[in-house]
Amino acid sequence: MDIRYIRYGKKANQAVEVRGYNNDILLRLRANRVYLHPTTGVVLGIQKGENLPIIARIKDTADPLHFGNFAGIGTKLIWTIFGLAMSFISATGMYMSWLRVKRKVTLTK
Repeated sequence: MDIRYIRYGKKANQAVEVRGYNNDILLRLRANRVYLHPTTGVVLGIQKGENLPIIARIKDTADPLHFGNFAGIGTKLIWTIFGLAMSFISATGMYMSWLRVKRKVTLTK
């Protein structure tokens, strides 16, 4: 596991949570976790992304797909271009609708 995040408990007896990435495709950071005892370091539990139930797997796949951060800068650029295109199409649709309403108002006067 490539460790990216360590969370220490707020209380003395709360487990330490270690998060990271495995070679799983399209999973966010919280999918792979290891829980450690705060004083002894004994492994209390392991959560692997590959063993998640289908609903949890879908939830943990949503972020990488939504933000486009699963295949480097090229994917982020593609996501940005498509996001800008969708925004432009939406703005164009609102403008065309406004023109249509404006034309109907001027024709009825």
